[in-house]
Amino acid sequence: MAHRNYSKCRKGNLGFLPKQRCTYSRPQIKSFPKDDASKACHLTGFISYKAGHTHIMGLIEERSTDKKTMKQVIKQVTVLDAPAMIGAGIVGYVQTPKGIKAAYTVWAAHIAEAAKRRFYKTQNAKKNAFAKYETAAAQNPEELKNKLAQIKKECCVIRLIAHTQPDQTPLEAKKAQIIEIQVNGGDIAKKVDFAASMFEKEIKVASVFKEGQQIDTISITRGRGFEGCTTRWNVRLLPRKTRRGTRKVACIGGWHPANVHYTVARAGQMGYFHRTAQNKLVLLIGSATNAAVCRTEMDTTDKGINPLGGWVNYGMIKGDFVMIAGNCPGPKKRTVVLREALLPFRNERGMKVQWICTASKMGHGMFETADEKKAFFAQSKKYKTTQ
Repeated sequence: MAHRNYSKCRKGNLGFLPKQRCTYSRPQIKSFPKDDASKACHLTGFISYKAGHTHIMGLIEERSTDKKTMKQVIKQVTVLDAPAMIGAGIVGYVQTPKGIKAAYTVWAAHIAEAAKRRFYKTQNAKKNAFAKYETAAAQNPEELKNKLAQIKKECCVIRLIAHTQPDQTPLEAKKAQIIEIQVNGGDIAKKVDFAASMFEKEIKVASVFKEGQQIDTISITRGRGFEGCTTRWNVRLLPRKTRRGTRKVACIGGWHPANVHYTVARAGQMGYFHRTAQNKLVLLIGSATNAAVCRTEMDTTDKGINPLGGWVNYGMIKGDFVMIAGNCPGPKKRTVVLREALLPFRNERGMKVQWICTASKMGHGMFETADEKKAFFAQSKKYKTTQ
């Protein structure tokens, strides 16, 4: 289709129409992986925050008809801050002719203050929030067991209500992000017991995903405001002598019918769209508290995940993190929802990480650790006077 280089009505899939700003700030999991009762009970999602990008060097398997060889490559990776989440409740769904419908909701006895803030616009309004659940748990402890037994009897889909801990991130946010995560594996009774065991407890990202697994990243792209049809749809520029502008669509339709068809490229909102990037390979799951988490067989230097000076426009990762291959939509600090892959690649080539760059991301950093920088500038008089 070489002719599209010279003449094209637009570039872009009409399946994403209408291109409008997302009405919510946290990405939504609109579908979960298919349940398999033969597997153990496990969660299928997690909430993280985009910290930044770096690059790594590693070995991937290069396959041919007669042999398999290892090829050394350099890849871009995305580092996601994934502090532990807290289990707060259970939602039970029943099957109806129009699909599943939420039937029962059970909350934990105590809900964190950060989660309560999400339900109210002003902080003073949350004084009596969830008070009846705390009172009921203290006066009648058997009521929770009765509700869980009812869910086991009637429901077919079990989802855990969990929220983040914003105080464990360098962000200024005080309201926690709340999400429903589906529990897959086992029968209904095991799912309910599995979800109830997480009430008021921390859920680590390492207990949900593992290295080498494929996941989907759901996030909201960077907003770019009102843009023209050339930037938005990449239509071809008109000739120089065109009257009234060149960055336009020459013909937007016939005289009759007297309307503009939806397939015609028009100006409008660009960015801040809800998008899902599929089949991202998890390369590393670790904790920033481990000073040697980025140490490999090839690079024996003890390095943490935080680069010199911290992540630009984010700060320092304090706890758990996830490193995925490639990019994911959205700017730094934005919420990224991780989900178990819906349609994973069957023949995904694994990658063995040999080296992780931890140099400063502000400019062209040449030092990966503070000791390396100090040793290099040890002979400089200016460096000695400033220390």
